[in-house]
Amino acid sequence: MDSASASAMALMVAASAAAAVCAVVSRAVPWQGRQAAVSMAVGMLLLALPGVTVPVIAVAALWVLSAMIGTVGLRGRPEAAGCCHRAIGALAMTLCLLTGAAQGAGAAHTGHGVTVGLPLLSGAAVLAVTAWSVWAARASEAIGASVVLLRVEVWTMTAGLLLMWGWHVLV
Repeated sequence: MDSASASAMALMVAASAAAAVCAVVSRAVPWQGRQAAVSMAVGMLLLALPGVTVPVIAVAALWVLSAMIGTVGLRGRPEAAGCCHRAIGALAMTLCLLTGAAQGAGAAHTGHGVTVGLPLLSGAAVLAVTAWSVWAARASEAIGASVVLLRVEVWTMTAGLLLMWGWHVLV
């Protein structure tokens, strides 16, 4: 791994770890949202560990499962939107990861539209999560330590996702 890739990976791990810490510390986030934030951080850490090779598909499966669990039992609750935001973040991270893997596979996927479709889909997912983050920040009028933690978590998740998209899709 070259120094630019190592720096990008370190920033992504730091962003996801910060988001996970904020989600765990804040009691305003139900367990569904906390597990999604933690699974994103664990997946990033697994991908970044030197000398350890974790299959991309295993991390992708972890994030998809986490996204599915991330909204269980929240119908009608005020926290549902935040948990759904995190679940969509996990799916967007999965798309970025799979895009990077498909582009790394090269010509084997060219004829199947994977090298065009996945980058477009991941870009749309990243744009949706970023737009949701902006909307959520503007819509929230509450104040207090818990809200500050939630905002830090949302923006570190979004920053990490943007880094991941840039690294896996644009590079």
